[in-house]
Amino acid sequence: MREDGPPPRVRAWLLRRLPPGARGASMVGDLDEEHGRFPPGTRRDLWYVWEAVRLAAHYRLRGGGGGRRWPGGRHL
Repeated sequence: MREDGPPPRVRAWLLRRLPPGARGASMVGDLDEEHGRFPPGTRRDLWYVWEAVRLAAHYRLRGGGGGRRWPGGRHL
């Protein structure tokens, strides 16, 4: 069992897809804080996964400062 925090694998996955350093860590920290506001027994883990995917997609589509790129110069 894990502590009463966000899903650790999803959190690690998201950190790899956001800008490095304090900027990405701050975004994940905000998401973690919101996750903690939901009462246990709700679908908060599912909410966290959904929001993590949305945030990662936003940075992939908008080129939000990550260092990885598609061939041809577009951000991954």
